[in-house]
Amino acid sequence: TTRAMDDLPLTSPQITTAISEEDVEHVVNWLRDHRPAAPLYGVGVSMGGNLLLRYMGRQAAPGPVLGAIAIAPPFQLAKCTPYFEASWFGTLVTKFLQRPLRDTFLRHLSEHPDF
Repeated sequence: TTRAMDDLPLTSPQITTAISEEDVEHVVNWLRDHRPAAPLYGVGVSMGGNLLLRYMGRQAAPGPVLGAIAIAPPFQLAKCTPYFEASWFGTLVTKFLQRPLRDTFLRHLSEHPDF
């Protein structure tokens, strides 16, 4: 997930949520406030799986999220990257995620020179 996509404002010098456990915590807190009796479980795919596992690992037991499943999280991203970039899926991600992310970064660079 990226911030400030389309015409949305960039409200902080962070354009991706792939490293922000605070976003997960925000959603969990919102769910706790609006559905306090509902049991919470999480599922994360790829980088979302990494993010979910980081969030779960830093929560005191028992935490508000009762369980989690991480599907294909790249635990060692640096080692995975060359294989990923050489794949057909990597080509799609470059076209539909990395390029728009780069464009968002460049568009907002003057607003947040501390990037």
